[in-house]
Amino acid sequence: MGKLFYLMGKSASGKDSIFSYLQTNTSHVPLQKITLYTTRPIREQEQQGREYHFISDEQANQLQQSGKVIEQRCYQTVCGIWKYMTVDDGSIDLDQNNYVAIGTLESFLLIQKYFGAPRVIPIYIEVEDGERLLRAIKREQNQKLPQYEEVCRRFLADALDFSKEKLEEAGITRAFTNENLEVCTKEIVEFIEKQIAKEETMETEYLTFTIQSQTGQEVELAVVDEFDYAYRHYIVAARVIGDQISEEGQYIYRAKILSDDFEAEKITDCQEYDEVVKAYLSLE
Repeated sequence: MGKLFYLMGKSASGKDSIFSYLQTNTSHVPLQKITLYTTRPIREQEQQGREYHFISDEQANQLQQSGKVIEQRCYQTVCGIWKYMTVDDGSIDLDQNNYVAIGTLESFLLIQKYFGAPRVIPIYIEVEDGERLLRAIKREQNQKLPQYEEVCRRFLADALDFSKEKLEEAGITRAFTNENLEVCTKEIVEFIEKQIAKEETMETEYLTFTIQSQTGQEVELAVVDEFDYAYRHYIVAARVIGDQISEEGQYIYRAKILSDDFEAEKITDCQEYDEVVKAYLSLE
């Protein structure tokens, strides 16, 4: 199972530079890129299809009507409404590849909901606000028609969009500080490599699947054992926490065997569950 590493951060935090590095240095990190679509004007030194797919409002509406838009954000800027969207254009195959994408906290949550929490890994990049504002102004000075009002609008909006409370609600507890681009990029590459290595190890040693908890959150489980009882097949699973298999508890599910996979079915009948647990314990 592949992973989608989702870069995000406030404006001028350096996420675009890191995103570009991860796209062009795949010898260390085998990642495919997910290029977003946007209706904003192309900037100096940007290229069509590299930073974004730059499209018109009419093209954006056609994608929306075709049902291909996974998530979309609209921003009221001093230059008009700019749209950013992730499109299911057939280029994303998480069963075969690992990917890197870039977006906002809001888009991360929608992408995570679409593909599933275990598959979408957040990478939040931060820079001290004073330094970040100076970077944003310097970048804008290189444009043919600098829009300093838009720089100020985005700076203030970012404070709300990436507030501490919203980051905590999204389950983002780690930030990569970009005081030095080379050092920060190295830390992110090492983090991604560890995540990919962990996934490859899990796939080699365990089958994994996800369930939805009572609170609506997706929980990843690993199959640690299996057995037959009363002409039915059952699996024993434990929670995956980080890169470890939890030893705090195990759970038994009915297993519906498919041609090349399986489905885990929750046992809702308490009497049946007790009988199955006793049968399993008697085998040990």
